[in-house]
Amino acid sequence: MQRRRKPRWQRRKPRWQIPFPYAELIWTATTSFIERGYHLTHMDDIAREIEVAKGTIYLYVESKEALFYHSLRVADRHVSGPKIRPRLTPPHDYVRAFAEKRLEEARELPKLNTEEPAPTLGEARARYRDALQQIYKGLRKQKTAIRLIERCAYEHPALAGLALRSTREELPAVGLLSRFLELNRRYVPHDQVIGRLALLTVETLVLHAVYREVDLSQVSHTNALLRDSVVPLLATGVLRRRFRRGRRPRGGRFRRRGWDGALRPRKARRAPESTPIDPPPAPCHT
Repeated sequence: MQRRRKPRWQRRKPRWQIPFPYAELIWTATTSFIERGYHLTHMDDIAREIEVAKGTIYLYVESKEALFYHSLRVADRHVSGPKIRPRLTPPHDYVRAFAEKRLEEARELPKLNTEEPAPTLGEARARYRDALQQIYKGLRKQKTAIRLIERCAYEHPALAGLALRSTREELPAVGLLSRFLELNRRYVPHDQVIGRLALLTVETLVLHAVYREVDLSQVSHTNALLRDSVVPLLATGVLRRRFRRGRRPRGGRFRRRGWDGALRPRKARRAPESTPIDPPPAPCHT
């Protein structure tokens, strides 16, 4: 006996079982939040970019607040489909607490000895360079989350005034670098303020680690090469041998050249070529 086929309305799959580009939705929403801000990001524009109906998005997220929270939650991490559909709108206190947690992960202190001064200039530069590399890596891991929070901190009701940019002077890394530079004051130029020098160092790291976009199709350097170029340049520019004002460093057998501070032998000066001198004319006795 042939089995009777079910009618079409019973064979139709529910809408939530249809394959949906959820990772593309999160990536598009994150890009829109960073470029346009929280107020100018609309669900219609996101649905148009991923080529789905607006109602389909609401099967996965309840509102724009829920979409923002989940975008912040999976920023710089692996995106997987939600187990509970749709994602409910979280309370404002919960969103702010999670944003503060993401910023705290970017504020982790590097390992830096601030108790004993470095014995030599090379040792001080090596310690400073290692600390800057750790700060750079920490900022790079939270790059998308930092940009998302700082862009929407003045528009989202739960993130009022919460931004890494407004509190960079209070960052633990700035205080740690300031203590290290104050301990090794003999390698810092006379006319530089320690706190301002540490703040400018952190600002430069944030600029290159978070906000600098590297298009690998047009340039020949990667993020690792960029880090290995910026960090030694900062360490060498901040810490260098100090001389008295109005005096030049004496030149000896070796002379310091280049940004890496390597000792290179001094070129021997050529002696000026002696010009032949005509002998005096003989006295004439007449």
